[in-house]
Amino acid sequence: MDDIRFSCPSCDRHLAAPPDMAGEAMSCPACGHALCIPPLAPEPPPPACAAVPVPRSIPKRHSPEGAVLGQASARKRVVVTVAERRTQSDDSGTAAAGRNPRRKRPGIPAVAITTAILIMGVLWYAWRTIWHAPPVPGRNGRVADLSFSLIWIGGETFEMGSAAGDADEQPVHAVRISQGYWIGGTEVPNSDYQLFLRASAYNGKSDADDDYLKHVGGGSAMSTNLSHPVVWVSWSNAVAFCNWLTRRERQAGRLPRNYIYRLPTEAEWELAARGGRAQPGYRYSGADDADAVAWYRDNSKGGTQQVGEKRPNELGILDMSGNVWEWCQDWYQNTYSGLAASDPAGPGQGQFRVLRGGAWNGEESQCRPSCRGRMNPSCTASFLGFRVALAPADRVTR
Repeated sequence: MDDIRFSCPSCDRHLAAPPDMAGEAMSCPACGHALCIPPLAPEPPPPACAAVPVPRSIPKRHSPEGAVLGQASARKRVVVTVAERRTQSDDSGTAAAGRNPRRKRPGIPAVAITTAILIMGVLWYAWRTIWHAPPVPGRNGRVADLSFSLIWIGGETFEMGSAAGDADEQPVHAVRISQGYWIGGTEVPNSDYQLFLRASAYNGKSDADDDYLKHVGGGSAMSTNLSHPVVWVSWSNAVAFCNWLTRRERQAGRLPRNYIYRLPTEAEWELAARGGRAQPGYRYSGADDADAVAWYRDNSKGGTQQVGEKRPNELGILDMSGNVWEWCQDWYQNTYSGLAASDPAGPGQGQFRVLRGGAWNGEESQCRPSCRGRMNPSCTASFLGFRVALAPADRVTR
């Protein structure tokens, strides 16, 4: 095709341009005047896909403004065309992959969060069902929110006392425990006693001597570690703990009928220390070797130790030998003569309450299951603690 012939309106210079530059802007090479190359013969309308059509004709009067407008229109057309091509390319790629760009599939994080919530819900339900379930006779259990377990001991007849022991351990006699009961798997630790104080607002000073909880105030070398047995508590302080626990568990519906939390009777304590039905006849509670099961003067390093660190006895009960002397429910009597043969609960009155188990500062021989101690019920000491029993309410002596 022949070149397009035209003239510069400013200097009348004759110019020529290739056909493919028809309608484009240019400058006169002679005078620099801005002008537009004349169009070719009329062309068909632009394709429908052109987003911003550019006129193929220009005004008869060529002016710099018209030329600049033509250049801007050309640039706009190029930019729009490139953007359209990119959009069309992205859309075609998405369609080829079979995906709808306006719909999002659930991401992995959402699935993981949902799964985690479900697992937490199952664990919470299991915890509420098992950990907070009421004790079932014949099975070990737990006390909700407290650290110690409950060990079941069935009703038994056993030989109480020791012919080789002290005078107050005699006469050896058959004792029948008619109903099963639970006893704490460990002594009550500092953590559980402090929970009791916070929950009940109990002021134990009126039920004890002036040394009540002396170690908590820094007046004693005994450890305040939460896992050590609570000490410097009187018999009445221990009873107050049991009464609070009974009220709490009754309100929660977790008490078996006619059972309460209280201190174990002396007979209940000794049956538990001897291993219940098994009663293997060990010298101490769970072994013939005191070091295996007991904290006493030769191995305690001068103080209480964490509960549950030694070997349990046959029933799974810990620290029945050593660590701290444990308050029992009964009034003390220096002989077993005259006491009931079935479910004995000690005499009806007395001066001292019974202690059992031996302690960190005592002799090895005091860790025997049959060994007995005694103390005024208002006394506190660095070697006095307690464990609870969940037992029939009618086997109680005040």
